[in-house]
Parts: sequence; structure tokens; C-alpha cells
Amino acid sequence: MELKCSCCNKLCTSKIPLFEPLSLEEQKELVSRARHLDYKKGETVFHEYDPADKILVIRYGKVKISRYSLEGKEYVLDILTEGDIYGEQNIFGGKAFEANAIALGECGVCLISLTDIQELILKKT
Repeated sequence: MELKCSCCNKLCTSKIPLFEPLSLEEQKELVSRARHLDYKKGETVFHEYDPADKILVIRYGKVKISRYSLEGKEYVLDILTEGDIYGEQNIFGGKAFEANAIALGECGVCLISLTDIQELILKKT
């Protein structure tokens, strides 16, 4: 499966600065290992405090990134749409996600795991 963004017809990894040094073949390998998931409206892609061990690329649809206050008030931090990326800045930090990701309608995501990235790096060296 070769995942390309319909808006630019490039591999989803081509938009992620972390993967710029990779060859096209290496990017294709990473995309082939990624999990390609579909969600319905209201389904959770990830929860706040889940391990931040993946990069999320929106294939289609919209995903809401939000947090809740102690009083239960929701704060929407971002709305991700096709081609948007989330999580690349924290993937190597061993931290947890600081927000929730909820599908705003039918949507599809590509989840690139830290394990797959590490395996590719080890293979390169």
C-alpha cells in the first residue's frame, strides 16, 4: 500500500521534516509498515496521557485535538485536516500525549510508530 496525500500526490512521510533525509524507498518502507486506520465520528484516535510513540498523519476527514480542564471544560487546541501531522515533535521524548484526538466525522489516519522508525534507523546504520 502506497499512501499518498490526495491533495499533493506525495507520500505522507514527505511532509514530515524528520523523514526528509530518507530515500524514497525508505519512506515507502516506513509507510508500508504504518497502521492505516479509519474512524467514525466521535471515536478516539488517542487519549491524553497515552504514550506519544507515534506520528499521526491525516489521510482524510478531520480530527479534533483537545484537552479538558479539571472542571470538565473542553479546550479545542487544533482541528487537523487532510495532510496535517501531529506528534513528530515528541516522538523521541518518552512522553505522553498532552491532548486527546477525536474524529469529527469519518476520517482516516496513518499512524507511524516509534518502533518502526527505530528499526529503519538501525537498518540504515
